[in-house]
Amino acid sequence: MRISIFFLFFCVFSLMAKNSHSQNARVTINRTNVQLESILNEIESQTDYLFIYKDDVDVTSRKSIRVNNKSVSEVLLVLLSGSSITYKMEGNHIVLTRKETTTL
Repeated sequence: MRISIFFLFFCVFSLMAKNSHSQNARVTINRTNVQLESILNEIESQTDYLFIYKDDVDVTSRKSIRVNNKSVSEVLLVLLSGSSITYKMEGNHIVLTRKETTTL
């Protein structure tokens, strides 16, 4: 009985570890003056992440980035700084949205 319970917990914890999405996924990108959409596609091809965004998010702007073995969150911070786009990581999805502008 004790062995059965041990194997049950072992299997459950093994499954949980396998299904968790790594916040530490690393990418290497060297692109100059390309559309943001192209860089996002490169991140998708190197990781398990999938980008989701609506038509109001401008992914046609031109960006340059050169990173070597950096985490996806670090790359997105650099890539989206100074733009009107923000992101949120939810599992293996990265949701891009426009920053809310507040008017007084």
